[in-house]
Amino acid sequence: MVAVNPHRFAADAVAATLYRVIAIMLVLIAIVLILGHDATVGSAWLTGAAQAGAGVVAGFIIGVVASLLGVAAGELLIPTLVLLFGADIKLAGSLSLAVSL
Repeated sequence: MVAVNPHRFAADAVAATLYRVIAIMLVLIAIVLILGHDATVGSAWLTGAAQAGAGVVAGFIIGVVASLLGVAAGELLIPTLVLLFGADIKLAGSLSLAVSL
């Protein structure tokens, strides 16, 4: 009979759930990027206080995901900059690189 470490089982279950959540988030981001492909540069979805609030919330979520995954989170930061703030894709990539340094 094989002994099962309950702590390891819990850690594996949490990791598996986290990977599923991240995969779903990335698929949703891809869908939004595909649907918003014809958007013009500089046309942000929100403006003013709503944009600032959404930016703070998005930044917090990106920070949590990045800390849990141990990555720089460019795969989340770049779409946020492009969609939420209307940044050019090259500028968004450059900003993501600057943030990760």
